[in-house]
Amino acid sequence: MELLQELKARLAAVVAEYKKLFGKNNTPQTTTKTAAPPPKGNFPIKNAVGKDCKNDYLDVVTIQELLKKCGFYSGVIDGNYSIEIENAIKVAQKNSGNTQSAKIAGKNDATWVFLVLGKKLTTEELTKTFQMYNPITQKMEAHTYTATSADVALLTQMPKYDEYIKEAVSLFKDWGITVSMIKGYIAIESQAVSFAGENKPSADAARGLMQITRQTWQDVISKTNITNKDTGINVDIKFLQGYQFDNDVFDPKINILIGTSAVVLKMNSSTVKEAMLKNPSKESLIVKIAYNAGQGFMKTAIENAEKAGEKDYTSADIFLKEEYLYPAVEFHFGALYNYDEVKMRGKVKEIQNYELKFQIRSAELKIAESLEQEKQPKPEPQPEKRPKPEAPIKPIEPRNPRPKGGSISIFGSGALSTDEQINSKQWRQYDQKMLDYEEFYKAYQKDLKSWENE
Repeated sequence: MELLQELKARLAAVVAEYKKLFGKNNTPQTTTKTAAPPPKGNFPIKNAVGKDCKNDYLDVVTIQELLKKCGFYSGVIDGNYSIEIENAIKVAQKNSGNTQSAKIAGKNDATWVFLVLGKKLTTEELTKTFQMYNPITQKMEAHTYTATSADVALLTQMPKYDEYIKEAVSLFKDWGITVSMIKGYIAIESQAVSFAGENKPSADAARGLMQITRQTWQDVISKTNITNKDTGINVDIKFLQGYQFDNDVFDPKINILIGTSAVVLKMNSSTVKEAMLKNPSKESLIVKIAYNAGQGFMKTAIENAEKAGEKDYTSADIFLKEEYLYPAVEFHFGALYNYDEVKMRGKVKEIQNYELKFQIRSAELKIAESLEQEKQPKPEPQPEKRPKPEAPIKPIEPRNPRPKGGSISIFGSGALSTDEQINSKQWRQYDQKMLDYEEFYKAYQKDLKSWENE
């Protein structure tokens, strides 16, 4: 009787231990609620934000997000203007070297540019920042910015072209072409407005997302391949010859393929490569100018500097001076601008400020994409499935044969030898383990079925 109670006690302990180790009830159940997405703000802001301003809810949300990303604000993003936001703007202005007006006037405000780029601008860069939005007057005026349809398109339509951009970039990985680089060209050239189905060319008759001219299109499709002059790697672009400017220039996929090919061709041209060698710290600037205005334009500007007696005429700091750029603009773009001096000088400023504008536009796009991703509802995390239950190990029978009279013969009458006592004890322990095993195995089968249904 005592033995039976002992076996039952052991059995209960084994089952309890099994459930403790493998039982479903022991698996922590986590209930995770999806956090409400933060409010969506205007990007870029539509009106001024700060002291004595309108402080539109959606504009304040954007400023809160930018201040928080730059480490100037730690409060909630709720769109409510407060003294905390006002002080945070002042701190940002102090760090950027701007007047502490506690106000961000709009997109051409120096504090906005500081928050977008995350760096302090030099006086020259600040001047260029204002010129790029108002290239004719060249005045550092803080106008209230109003978002245009093109700005909205840049932030809402760009994701539609991701697949096409990645396809084009994959062709020219050897040249260091990246997705962010091509997005930058699209952002600055067309602001992601392809004008598909509409005849809306820019002033220099460039069209589509990457603002391609008829001449650039012909330059690309006249090639069957492009060979990297540094590595010798060859890329076949013969398939582009089947596309026509008049029919396909507004097709986003084709426009991006032709535009990306054009960027590579500019990088491969002798004029650009020579200028890049002479200006190792401004290689990116050289390529961008060549894309925007053409390598022929750049060659003319360099020649103008050389004719003027400039010793270091191949330096970008020299040939990008207005006195050398303006004659080049007049020669290459004069007919397109009807030789209007104001428009041609505006083109000069556009070229001089192209690199900085490229950086700002790219940074705005990157931040907008980041903010948009943060605002997307996060999927509710699913609890991880617990490990599959492990089957109990069946006890191994003793090597010696079972004693006559059963394994409990030790409790019978008569004396047993030492070997018989040991053998009988081993079999008695084995029988106990088998009883445990059978109960253990029943619990295992039940838990395994439960695990399969989870």
